[in-house]
Amino acid sequence: MPRSVYARFHRMQDEIIRAAMPYPEGRFEGRGIVVCAGGPRLFTCAWVGINMLRRVLGCTLPIQVWYLGPEEMDARMVALLGTLGVECVDAYEVRIGPPARKLGGWECKPYAILHSPFQEVILLDADNVPIVEPTFLFETEAYRETGAVFWPDIGGLAPRSTIWAVCRVPYRREPPFESGQMVIDKARSWKALALTMHLNEHSDFYYQHMNGDKETFHMAWRMLDQPYGMPPHPPRPLRSPLPAGQVVHALRQHDFQGRAVFQHRLGAKWILRGVNCAVPGFQYHEECMGFLRELADRWDGRVAGDGGSPLPSDTPATPGRWFRYVRVSSDERRLELLPDHRIGRGGSRCERRWRVIMEGGSPRLEILGDRFVTCRLARHADGVWRGRWLRFERMPVELTALSPDGDAWIVGGEPPAAPSTGPIGKASCAGEAPIDAVYLRVNGQSGALTVRGPYKGASGHDHHVREFVRHLARRGIRQQLIDVPEWGSRELPPRSRDPWFDTLGAPVESKAVLHFCMPHQVRPARGRLNVNYTMFEANRIPGSWVRHNLRHDLVILPTASSREAWVESGFPAERIRLCPLGVDPARFHPAVEPLPLDDRQGRPVREYRTRVLNVSEISPRKNLLGLLRVWLRATTRDDDAILILKVGRQPPGCTVLLMRDLDALERAIGKTRRESAPVLFSDQVLPDPEMPSLFAAATHYWSMSHGEGWDQPMVEAGATGLRLIAPMHSAYTAYLDASVARMIPARLVPARLDGGGRVGPPFEGMEWWEPDEEAAGEAIREALSGADHGSPTPRARIAADLTWEKATDRLIAILDELHARHGRPP
Repeated sequence: MPRSVYARFHRMQDEIIRAAMPYPEGRFEGRGIVVCAGGPRLFTCAWVGINMLRRVLGCTLPIQVWYLGPEEMDARMVALLGTLGVECVDAYEVRIGPPARKLGGWECKPYAILHSPFQEVILLDADNVPIVEPTFLFETEAYRETGAVFWPDIGGLAPRSTIWAVCRVPYRREPPFESGQMVIDKARSWKALALTMHLNEHSDFYYQHMNGDKETFHMAWRMLDQPYGMPPHPPRPLRSPLPAGQVVHALRQHDFQGRAVFQHRLGAKWILRGVNCAVPGFQYHEECMGFLRELADRWDGRVAGDGGSPLPSDTPATPGRWFRYVRVSSDERRLELLPDHRIGRGGSRCERRWRVIMEGGSPRLEILGDRFVTCRLARHADGVWRGRWLRFERMPVELTALSPDGDAWIVGGEPPAAPSTGPIGKASCAGEAPIDAVYLRVNGQSGALTVRGPYKGASGHDHHVREFVRHLARRGIRQQLIDVPEWGSRELPPRSRDPWFDTLGAPVESKAVLHFCMPHQVRPARGRLNVNYTMFEANRIPGSWVRHNLRHDLVILPTASSREAWVESGFPAERIRLCPLGVDPARFHPAVEPLPLDDRQGRPVREYRTRVLNVSEISPRKNLLGLLRVWLRATTRDDDAILILKVGRQPPGCTVLLMRDLDALERAIGKTRRESAPVLFSDQVLPDPEMPSLFAAATHYWSMSHGEGWDQPMVEAGATGLRLIAPMHSAYTAYLDASVARMIPARLVPARLDGGGRVGPPFEGMEWWEPDEEAAGEAIREALSGADHGSPTPRARIAADLTWEKATDRLIAILDELHARHGRPP
C-alpha cells in the first residue's frame, strides 16, 4: 500500500487527537455492563450470558444490549430481555445524534461504550459466558491505577505487521488484545476511546491491517501512551475435536490471581434451533443449555418482519436467480444461484455451489461448500425449500425464491425466458459423487469399465484414482471399482471417506480393465484388454517392471519424463500413451477459506507474512531432510515466516524416524530449529474436500524432491495461486518453467539416502536428481524478503490445461483408440 495512503490517515489521526473534546463531566454516571448483540444468533448468545449473570452469579449491575436497527431486534426480543432487567438500545437511533461514519458489528462496540449512560463500563461480547460475578473488577488494583483493563489474546502481532507503521507505534513484544471483555473508566480513557472510535469508523482501511476491532483498542491506547492493566495469565483455549482436527471453540480468561472468570465462545456460538457442541472444560454447560430450552419455549428464533439483506443495486432485471436464504435462529441473506451451478453474491465458504439431485423420485436442492455438502433441501407445498445444515450446528434452513420464476430456475436449469439446457439434476459439482448421471456413449456403445486401483487411502495415488472414477462416471461410464490393498497407503478414517465409491463393487460387462498401480502389481484379466496407468520418479525403471508390463496391452504415463524412463529401460514406445493428471480449479483457487492452523506457541499461522507449504509422504525420494537443511540454513528466528510440513503416516514409525534424523541434522550443521524460522509439522489425515483449505493457508509451495512422476500437491498449489519453488527435473518440467515458478537447478546422481546410505528397491541402482541446496536457499531468502511478491503464478495455465475434465477426455480417447485397434467395443 502506498505510503501516501498512510500519510493521509496519519493526518486524520493527528486531527482526532488534537481536536478530541474533553470528557463531558456530569453526562455519565455509575457502573454498568454493555453487550452488543443484534440478530438471532447473537441475541441467543446474549440471552445465555445475561441469564448467567442474573440468575447464577447474582449480578445486579444495570445492563444495556445494543443492536443495529429493527432488522436485528424486534419488540418480542426487547420484551424478553426486559424480563431480565435489560435495556435495549438501537445504535442507529443514537447515531441520529452523535454520528458515526461506519457502524457495523465490530464498530458498534466502541460506539456503545462511548454512548452508554455509564461512566464505568464492563463490555462483554454476546458470546462471552461469565463464570464469576464481574463487579469486583472495578476494585482491582490495576483498574484503580489505570482506568482500563484488557485481556490477552493467543498469538501475537508480528514485528513486520503493517499496523505498527499505520498507527506509528514502535513494535512491542506484548500480547495482543482479546476484546471479548474489557473494563473501562470513560473519565480517564475518553481520548483513547475517541481515537479507538476513529479507527473503527475507518474500518475499511484499518481492518486490512488487523483482525477486527480488538487491535484498535490496543493501538489507540499505545498511540496515546495511555496506561492499562492486563492479567498476566494467558488465555486457555478450550478445544473440541472435529474431523478437521482440534478446533478452539472457547477462550477461558482469568483475573489477576489466575482465577477463571470468562469463557468466550468465539468458535462455538450458541444457537437456538441447532446443535450446540459440548466443549471439554467449559463450565456451566448444563445451565446454559437450560437457558436455551427456556428461550426456545418463548421465541421462534426469528426477527419479525426481517426481510434479509436488500438485493444488490446491480441486480439483473430478471431476478429468478435470487433467493432468500434463512438459517433459522442464526441469520438470513440473499443468495445468487448462477447458471453454471456456482453461488455468486451472498455466498460464503459454506455456500460455493449448488445442484439438484433426485431422491425417491423427488428433487432435492443441495448447497455445497469448499469441503462438503452444506445442506439438502426439499420443496414444500408453499414453495419454500426446507432442510437442515448437515454439519456443524445443523440448524434448519429455508430457501425462498424472490420471484415467481425462481422454482423454474432451480428445477429447469434456466429462467423461463431463456432456452432450457436440461435438468440440473444431471450435473454435479466438484468434489462430489455424481447422482443420476447422464450415460454418454463411447463409440456408439454404452460405456463400461473395470477399474482396479487403491481408492480408500490418503496417498496422492488414491486421490487421482478417486478423481478419475468420479469424472468417468460423469461421462456416463459404468464402472466396477476394485481396491488394491497391496498398494499399502494408510486408509482415510471412515468419516473422511466418500461412501459412494464403495457402491461401485458390482461387476459390469466391460471388455477392459484399467489398472492404477505399480507395474509389478498389475494382475492382468484374461480375455480382456489390460491397461495400467502408472508412473516412476527416476531416470529408468527396473527390468522386472519391463517384463511384467509386456504382459498387458498398454501403459499410460502422465509425463514425458516417465516415458523417457520406460523407453530408456527397453519398453516399446508404441505401447505407451501420455495422459496428464488434473486438478479442479473450482475447488483449488485463491479465494478458498484457509485452514485454521496455529504454531506451537498458539500463534495463528495466517499472521506470518511468508507461509511455505510442503505436502509429502516420508520417504528418501521426497528429500525432506534436504528441504529442512535448506530451511535451517536460510532462515533465522527473526524471520516472519513459517514452514508447514504436512507429512503422511506411512510406513509406521516414519514420523519418529524423521524427528530422529532431524536431530542428527541439527547437530551436523550446528544450528537448531529454535535458531531458524519455525517449522510446523502435521501428520493429520485430511480428506479430499479439506485439502484446498490447507493450500489456501500458505503463500508458497516448495519441493526439494529427488524425482516426481507428477506431484499432485504442486499442481494443486499452483491452481490455488501460490508462488512455487520447484526443482528443474522430471514431472515439474511438464507444467512449470521459469516464467511462472522459481526453478531450482538439479543434477542426476546415483540414488542414495541422505548422507550416502544405500537406497532400497525400486530405486536401487537407478539415478535421480539432486536439487542445488544453495540455489534453494537463495529462493527461500527471496521469498522471505518479499522480492517475489506479485510474481506470476501458473494458475491460469493449470486452470486452462490441467483439469480433471481434460484428463478424463484424454483417458477416454486412449481407451477408444485401444478398443478400435483391437476391434473390441468398451
